[in-house]
Amino acid sequence: MTRAGRGRVHRGTRPAEAVADRPGVAASEVVPDGAGGVRETRTGPRLLTA
Repeated sequence: MTRAGRGRVHRGTRPAEAVADRPGVAASEVVPDGAGGVRETRTGPRLLTA
């Protein structure tokens, strides 16, 4: 986990999900847009519990 309170879980080499250690944080998925740029989508990570 990072100081930002979120991280990414990978299955093999592919990102599988975003997780957080506290509420109120966000994650983003960034993918190529096909025109030389990127598209960023904000997502709500799954909150980890004890």
